[in-house]
Amino acid sequence: MAQKRKATVDFQLLDNGTATATITGALDAAGNTVPVPAGTTVPVWTSSNPAITVVAAADGMSAKLTPAAIATGVI
Repeated sequence: MAQKRKATVDFQLLDNGTATATITGALDAAGNTVPVPAGTTVPVWTSSNPAITVVAAADGMSAKLTPAAIATGVI
């Protein structure tokens, strides 16, 4: 079984409702950010909401999230 690791993620939400999530590092045992270890298995990007389309980048370390519709009237 693969070892589970915690990671740091950069998340950018654009005005058009799409978002980009990028793994920027891993966390060591002390909680400090370190480079992603060589040979790390790329993640499987998913959403718990079926109205969100998730497309992983070719390198697997980032993904674009696109909603089926943009929410309106949200404050």
